[in-house]
Amino acid sequence: MLPAGPLAQGFPHLGSIRRSLRTLIPRIRDGRLPAVPGRPWTAWSTVYDMLEPELSVQRLARVIADAYHLKVGTIVVTFDPNLPVPGRVALGASDDFIIELKSNLKLLPRDISAVLGHEVAHIFLHRHGLRRPDTLEDEILTDTAAALYGFGVLALDTYSVSQHTSADGQGVTYTERRLGYLTPVEVGYVLEKGGVAGTPEHLTSHAPMAAFRKGARRHRRDLGAPLADCPWWSRGWYRLWRWITLLSGWTIPLTERRVFGLSRQHVEFRCPICTQRLRLPVGKAVRATCGTCRHTVPCET
Repeated sequence: MLPAGPLAQGFPHLGSIRRSLRTLIPRIRDGRLPAVPGRPWTAWSTVYDMLEPELSVQRLARVIADAYHLKVGTIVVTFDPNLPVPGRVALGASDDFIIELKSNLKLLPRDISAVLGHEVAHIFLHRHGLRRPDTLEDEILTDTAAALYGFGVLALDTYSVSQHTSADGQGVTYTERRLGYLTPVEVGYVLEKGGVAGTPEHLTSHAPMAAFRKGARRHRRDLGAPLADCPWWSRGWYRLWRWITLLSGWTIPLTERRVFGLSRQHVEFRCPICTQRLRLPVGKAVRATCGTCRHTVPCET
């Protein structure tokens, strides 16, 4: 579950996250995927007994499977000291499944819940035929699904930053610890996109709270006008070409990335929730409703 190599910062996976949101949010909202239950991430506090971790983790896995509305048979969760990743699941057609967890998580029930939330999301997506051929893309889809179903709250709360001072007192280094393929700010972004209620009250330290707020700010930026996610020069380019096309009737793409398109009558941009491409009339103040996720946002084009 935790990627190898240096930990990424910021929003390096934004394109993959938006593709995942475009896959998941419409399916949740129209019933092709089950609705998100209320705050399933709190189950660990009542189910997990650190005096009996081997038994508790089986019960916890079943509660998490129920949160995804999964029909399951036998659940086997084992601890392995030699596991190279925090968690691993064997996928198959059977209603039974096996999950392996790294042994050093045994006394960290919140971390176990975050890892189980991710691993059970693999089963959930597998059974609904939602997988990506690329491994990283598939893991990001899985992290996004886990976050939308509430387990991103726990994954974000595992994020910590430790400060270490050198023996001579001359240098300070910082060590980050986190779970998952998404960066902490990306988890906050997905939680806010999915409208996961009550996130701040379940974050227990400054680092995850700061990451959540940064991700939430990025989401609010998406909720702005159609050009809010463009750099300043692209917004200026849009206004110039809008004026030209309104006068001349030319059809001209707005940017090389083709994030937006502009014609005499219409501008194209992405829904701020599910990122589906929308088409609106130019030069009007309208309330745009996404036909995919049904989100409505006021826009001036």
